[in-house]
Amino acid sequence: PQSIARSFIPLFCFIDHYRNPVHESLDYLAIAYTKGHASGETAFACLAAISYIVGHLYVGTSLPVLAREAKGFCEQCEDLGQDGTYILAVPIYQAILNLMGESVDPTTLTGDAMVDEEIYGRAVESGNIFASQNIHFARLILAAFFSKWDLALVHVNMFEPAQKSMLCHFSGALYMFLKGLTYLATCYDRRARVEARRSLKFLERLVREGTAHVEPFVLILRAEEQRVKGSIATKDAYDKAIASAAQHNLPHHEALANERAGLSMNNDPEYLARAHELYNTKWCAFGKAKQIKALLPAESQRLVLIEPSENYEVIVEGPAAGGQAA
Repeated sequence: PQSIARSFIPLFCFIDHYRNPVHESLDYLAIAYTKGHASGETAFACLAAISYIVGHLYVGTSLPVLAREAKGFCEQCEDLGQDGTYILAVPIYQAILNLMGESVDPTTLTGDAMVDEEIYGRAVESGNIFASQNIHFARLILAAFFSKWDLALVHVNMFEPAQKSMLCHFSGALYMFLKGLTYLATCYDRRARVEARRSLKFLERLVREGTAHVEPFVLILRAEEQRVKGSIATKDAYDKAIASAAQHNLPHHEALANERAGLSMNNDPEYLARAHELYNTKWCAFGKAKQIKALLPAESQRLVLIEPSENYEVIVEGPAAGGQAA
């Protein structure tokens, strides 16, 4: 059991994703958690569980499922006295709640799980640079998905010092994608275009070397480049990105590609309605879905599905429940 817990974390957090979809690593991270917990290797078990939760966020698992997992894990961290792990995990849990609409300010990590300033203060005080940078990463995810691009740019710059240490982790590709998207969405000067191009080249290299599941990131950024240029090829570029995200089973990025396409075409109701459907019924990001719904013209409201009730309940067995991934 000890060798499994210790070996699975580097293998399925830092190596396997170069050749296989992140989806395929998640069951192994759940096993690493279970075996590590059973053998008393609590620190390794907790690291596996954090990557398990981040991995499910990466692949677009239904957020109510993930919220239940994350809540259980954070509670376990507190019970076990794993404060360092807790302040790593709880920002991701709160980000999940924010995407579901369970926060006053969707881009601030304050709600049922945590208070932003308090957890950030604890991270800084502890000297845990990974915890403080993880908070910036969670803030970046929220700012990008809620289209607060100036705020996203702040978090890109705050996260920059940790970039190199993170890029080998599977979540590094997500960071580089959000970084590139942020620079293309703001695109205030030549530096923004240069930084966006660097992110795109990094992701293109991953695809060339066999990391196929990163292809949707590449195609979305290429579509954004076409939009910035005002190219007539913009629509086709977004359509390719949408198809790729669907092919790779990344519903949240399929939604994002539809959203960006719709916004680039004067709030095209067909793309935005599809984005709303995906955010609402596939990812269950109800807070984000409401934001998209507000962009739709009145005559298109008939296309919009009603959000599931607040009592949406999911039965799941995973690390926090003591089993393997569902």
